[in-house]
Amino acid sequence: MKLILEQAQIVQGFAPVDLSGQANDGDWVSMRLYKHVVIKFHAGVGTAWDDPTRSIEQATDVSGAGA
Repeated sequence: MKLILEQAQIVQGFAPVDLSGQANDGDWVSMRLYKHVVIKFHAGVGTAWDDPTRSIEQATDVSGAGA
């Protein structure tokens, strides 16, 4: 049985920031060798109605072309 770290690549989408200020772009991840993806979102304490919005896009390459 392989360990998860032998089958997965863990990347940081974006550094911890104040999410109420502006859009924070994440990273493009190649899924060429993988069948599944897990997205873990971690947020600190914010203010009321400061709910984050997450968008997942598919592109034709890891530079984000054709998203």
